[in-house]
Amino acid sequence: MSHEDQLHNDDERLQPSYHHNQYPMQNWQYQPSDGQYSQNPYMAPIGYAPQYVNRLKLRRFQAAWYPKVNLKIARRAFSRIGLALLVYTLSTSVFYSLISAGIDFWFPQPQGQWVNIIDTLESSGAQYFVGFPLCLLIMQLVPSFPPRPRADDPAARMTPKRWISIFIMGIPLMYAGSILGNLTADSLSNGNYSNILESMYADPTPASMLIDAVITVLMAPIVEEIVFRKMIIDRLHRYGEALAIGVSAMLFALMHANPYQFFYTLAWGAMWAYIYLRTGKIQYTIWLHMAVNFMGGVVPTVLSLIAGDEGSLVIDDQQSAKDQFSELMHSGGVVYVIYGLFILGLVIAGIVMWVRNRKKIELRPADWQLVPGIAARTAWLNVGMMLFVVLTVFATIVSPFLSIFQ
Repeated sequence: MSHEDQLHNDDERLQPSYHHNQYPMQNWQYQPSDGQYSQNPYMAPIGYAPQYVNRLKLRRFQAAWYPKVNLKIARRAFSRIGLALLVYTLSTSVFYSLISAGIDFWFPQPQGQWVNIIDTLESSGAQYFVGFPLCLLIMQLVPSFPPRPRADDPAARMTPKRWISIFIMGIPLMYAGSILGNLTADSLSNGNYSNILESMYADPTPASMLIDAVITVLMAPIVEEIVFRKMIIDRLHRYGEALAIGVSAMLFALMHANPYQFFYTLAWGAMWAYIYLRTGKIQYTIWLHMAVNFMGGVVPTVLSLIAGDEGSLVIDDQQSAKDQFSELMHSGGVVYVIYGLFILGLVIAGIVMWVRNRKKIELRPADWQLVPGIAARTAWLNVGMMLFVVLTVFATIVSPFLSIFQ
């Protein structure tokens, strides 16, 4: 087979025309182990696809698992996704600088609490009203194929009980990722780099808390879920579910450009991408994202106001353990103790749920599934993705490292 046969005309009309729920033959999946066909109502028609794909020499029977795919079109799709996020990042930074310069020029320098409030409004305005629309415009250039789960697929149904279970299952991943992020940031900066979230929620006032809550709990989840789940998964899942989940989660983590947030945003991003793939409903992941941001941003701020300075857990070597415990119980610190026990309970419950439900997690073949060896190269080795990854990795690593010399 010639190179031209593998990479035929650069025309998406030549892509495989079948889709989920279109032909009865999708109920059969080729099994290379015994050469037989077995019924599975949730499989794509991969067993009937042409037996050549990409530029890899496939092992015996392996070709039957993969359809014919135009790699040039696939690389272009991934590249445009990367370029869209690159424009999102750069345009947000540029317009934030312009807005800040304009406000500083035309208005007196604000004092007190208004400094953080105005800075938050400037950055959010640039991100949500400039970077976000530009990102959507570029992503629209990539054809969209939203997930369409079958009505009788149990994984497509989202009950309140299942939603709560998914939220609890993410708690141990979130705190494990937070610990890894803190260790990474400290190792890169020798402990000199501070978490950007701490400065955001420092010295809260009613006005700043209200603005932070609206942005963190309302606007950020909606915008981020539309971009990183709806827009990206719709355009990439046809090349493989594992590939789409991994790319979506990695881009979501890199977009934060912060070692403190990298690992737990990577974990949450993978979970939310999987939920969207199975349900096809973006509102479920938006509500999950809102709940996580509320728990991680609003609740600690409220607790700090309730506990006050008296709630700080300071160890005094001159006091006995009994006296310290008594003093803690009569101060605001009891709030932190109760909250800590509540979080510990959620972590344990989440681990138990992972153990019980691990076999229910499955990745299904896609219509245009890429061979594993070629999938990573197609997804990441293109202009758009490489530019975005280089920029965000540089911002994630260099900022903590430079803090050593400050």
